[in-house]
Amino acid sequence: HFTKVIQFVLSRSSMDFQTETLPNAAGVSTTSIYLPLVRTRMIEPTPMYATMPAMSAEHAARKICRAICNRQRTIRPWWLIFGQLGTVLFRGLWELLATRYLKRRPYA
Repeated sequence: HFTKVIQFVLSRSSMDFQTETLPNAAGVSTTSIYLPLVRTRMIEPTPMYATMPAMSAEHAARKICRAICNRQRTIRPWWLIFGQLGTVLFRGLWELLATRYLKRRPYA
């Protein structure tokens, strides 16, 4: 599971880089939308997501529609900056705890 998380983070980083540079290079409008977990049929088979808080698909769709209409460059939750800061300031501790947790609790 941990390798899947790493793959997701790397692909997301690559996409962020492309959406930041493409508009300047080609005159294309883009929007980066950072959503929390969204409750859809895709996450239903994963037991760990059943008890986690998640945004409804309808709420996520409204955010996406608003982004298209308003042409915002970035949409993110207000609390995202704290998570980003935490991963920079406490990276070593985060890696240690995440590794221990993932080794203890295998995911389906």
